[in-house]
Amino acid sequence: MTSKKQPKQLPKKYIEHFESLEYVVDLSDSYDDQGGQRWTLISHEYFRDSLVSISPNGIVMFMEALRLNKNAKKHPEDLLFFINQLNQNSGFTLFIVERKKEKLDELHIRAFYTGLYEEKAFNLFMNEWHRDKVEALGNSPIVEKFLVQNQELSELKGEA
Repeated sequence: MTSKKQPKQLPKKYIEHFESLEYVVDLSDSYDDQGGQRWTLISHEYFRDSLVSISPNGIVMFMEALRLNKNAKKHPEDLLFFINQLNQNSGFTLFIVERKKEKLDELHIRAFYTGLYEEKAFNLFMNEWHRDKVEALGNSPIVEKFLVQNQELSELKGEA
């Protein structure tokens, strides 16, 4: 009988790098049953939260999910136009819409660091991740038109 290979934990060098950038690292990994990944939550006051995982072959994966409001379902062509603009202007970050049947859709922001860990190279990667997440998204009309805002978020608290 063969045992299923356990997903890797995020190596200490990455955790220390995140902490040097003033991220708070939550070491109580969450486990994704479908993808078999261990995800670590990293939180930053300015750069928001991200989930980070490492694949068996050493690729560091980043993800953030933002809720889209009801306008996203009503105006899918406009939403996809803005998503395409984000993808065209990003350094390497992928912006996609995750459709939800009974809940609000989500904007998923993803990126992959494929190199060996080297402090300077990983720092450059993180700078681009921050730029794409904060500046590119912040300058897009998608934020006001399609993302759930604070007031709407408080109204959704009862949604599971």
